[in-house]
Amino acid sequence: MIEGILIAFGILAGFYKFRKLRAEALEQEYKAKIQRLQYKKLKSELRYRRKH
Repeated sequence: MIEGILIAFGILAGFYKFRKLRAEALEQEYKAKIQRLQYKKLKSELRYRRKH
């Protein structure tokens, strides 16, 4: 009985940990995407300013 509860708890804890790690990875990916977009925008603005 106790072993079953411990196993279930272990699975839930593992699942929670996995979800948390996945969320952190997605957040990092999202931040990197935003940085790339900002960099592209900055580059195009600089290029535009040089010509005009």
